[in-house]
Amino acid sequence: MQKWEYGYMWDVNAYMGDVGALKTFILVVDASGNRVLGGANYRLQGLNILGSQGWIITQGLYDGKQNDAGWMIDLIKQNESSVRWIYPQFHHFMRRPNDSDV
Repeated sequence: MQKWEYGYMWDVNAYMGDVGALKTFILVVDASGNRVLGGANYRLQGLNILGSQGWIITQGLYDGKQNDAGWMIDLIKQNESSVRWIYPQFHHFMRRPNDSDV
């Protein structure tokens, strides 16, 4: 039977500094933990990076609300301390074959 690893991808708009500049971050949650996806500045880049790592990613679902977004802003602030607030946009479910014995 095929084993799968599951995860999530969010693209999140973050408003930076006092001038309110907008920047997009791609957040990933999988077996290795929560992280900002390096090298991805917009959703399509994130999808391509994760796809090249073997992830099968579903159609994104519009989020548009800040339910439990505290962990997201904390994660982004580890990379960008000037974040003022965030607005999650879409989240994607993802899976990839997992051949480990875990």
